[in-house]
Amino acid sequence: MTDMTWNARAEAKRSSVLESIPKAWRLDSIPSVDELPNDLKFVAEQLGPDEREITEMELPALISAVASGRLSARRVTEAYAHRAAVAHQLTNCLSEFMLQSALKEADRLDQHLAKTGKTVGPLHGIPVSLKDQFFVDGYETSVGFIAWLDGPASREDEAGIVPILRAAGAVFHVKTNVPTSTMCVETVNNVMGKTVNPYNRAYSPGGSSGGEGALLAQRGAPIGVGTDIGGSVRVPCSLTGLWGLKCSPHRLPPAGARTPIEGQISIPSVIGPMADSLDSLEFLTKLTLNARPWEVDSEVVEMPWRPYDVPEKLVFGIVLDDGVVLPQPPVRVAIEKLADKLRDAGHEVITFEPPSHAQALNIWLSTMTQTGGNKIHALCEETGEPLIQEVAEIMGASAGDREVMSAEEVWEMAAERIAYTAEYDKAWNATAEATQCRRPMDALLMPTTAAVGWKRGDFNYLGMFLANTGYTPVGNVLQYTGISMPVAKAEPIPKEHRDEFYNDMDEAIYNLCM
Repeated sequence: MTDMTWNARAEAKRSSVLESIPKAWRLDSIPSVDELPNDLKFVAEQLGPDEREITEMELPALISAVASGRLSARRVTEAYAHRAAVAHQLTNCLSEFMLQSALKEADRLDQHLAKTGKTVGPLHGIPVSLKDQFFVDGYETSVGFIAWLDGPASREDEAGIVPILRAAGAVFHVKTNVPTSTMCVETVNNVMGKTVNPYNRAYSPGGSSGGEGALLAQRGAPIGVGTDIGGSVRVPCSLTGLWGLKCSPHRLPPAGARTPIEGQISIPSVIGPMADSLDSLEFLTKLTLNARPWEVDSEVVEMPWRPYDVPEKLVFGIVLDDGVVLPQPPVRVAIEKLADKLRDAGHEVITFEPPSHAQALNIWLSTMTQTGGNKIHALCEETGEPLIQEVAEIMGASAGDREVMSAEEVWEMAAERIAYTAEYDKAWNATAEATQCRRPMDALLMPTTAAVGWKRGDFNYLGMFLANTGYTPVGNVLQYTGISMPVAKAEPIPKEHRDEFYNDMDEAIYNLCM
């Protein structure tokens, strides 16, 4: 801890990240949004031909190229680090640029392969990005708090998925930006500032794994790791065209991820791989489970990776309108087209009427705010930094704004969550009565976000938060596994006239439509 003011400490941190980028990789100027409405092509143009080839390879091909010695771990690391550096200058997606330690590790891996003829593991020499919640040796983990710019972590601080990936040969080259506390679907804090969406920098990449989403969309890493407690993996993936997995609790090791709500176990945060393909999600999940994490973390269920025979004809439930917020037309059309393709492939698709999603949102919000955000407020008060608006509207602007629940009230809320889950399970199983095959639905399809996109400050944040994530927190409340997958790019569709709305959130989403 230093005697610097909070904003001076933030400026020092931002400068240190930029200064860690080699001068040859720094942009002379940043094109405006009007000049460059889509960053992706521009990012590629800043690289050499071999760097573009490396960073645009599919993960299996990249792994094979390094394992065979055709590409060195150092060259791959340099290529991805260069691309990540350009991505950061455009979208402010990083919280740490770890080039020197990454190159040192890449050199060690190259020497090992040259000496033994063997890789150290399935990720040998592959760069992996990490959300700024994970402790990494030699680097800070601020989670967006000035107070948590409290010095570098040690190797002993690393836990959970980080040592598993390190042992598999991963090279950690960057950590990515998050909102203060991670408790919102925006990505902004007083340390690094605001992250923007590479598809349109006027818009948000979502959150709280928004830095991961922005980086991976620009191919600054072949695969990354986020966390999800209410949509924090799935929402950024939806807004940046990626695949993201929200596993069920106790499946992947949660240790080693810093959080200001540690001890809240009714709706736990979970680890979530993020990448540009389903195969990459499967690869990282399988790798983690093959490391037998339950042997070092009692929070993990002993459940090895196992093959599953999927029925030839599946049953999908579909929710296009949960009665809380009607998604914008391009979102509904995308889901409807997906349903049509599934029917054309011979699968059965039924409309599912779920138990109240409004109740799930209430359970989620009440659970997250049961302590009144006291830890979050205490961390801000420690340095005098103001709490960002988005989190303040959820947790209160200062301590005492949100009432702290009594132990009895916490128990009652936990009991309501259990009862709600039982009701949802019952409704799910009852779909067997409505299907032709007399089996309950195998999976449930619904929007990830109600809006195609949004700008910071578009409207009341708490309303926007609940409106846009109304389709994701229910999965956390239920503790179901969920996945966000890209199915379409939004096309302009005229909005239909509506005179009546479910609530203010529904009206706000409607008014965002052009």
